[in-house]
Amino acid sequence: MGSLIGDFISDNFNKLKRHLQYTFEELSEADAEDIIQATATKLLGRGGGRVDYLSSYVYTSVSNGAKDFF
Repeated sequence: MGSLIGDFISDNFNKLKRHLQYTFEELSEADAEDIIQATATKLLGRGGGRVDYLSSYVYTSVSNGAKDFF
């Protein structure tokens, strides 16, 4: 599971960053990168569990991480 999440985040890092910067205009590029990295660390640390919609799960988690940032 962790490998799937890690691979998804690596493959879509720039898309995730653009998503955050578009959704949260106040975020700098560095802040968006920090949020993605912190979210990845949390998700990879959890392990276990099945995720049916990986893309939605990661995008929602990253967006929630940005909300926590403010």
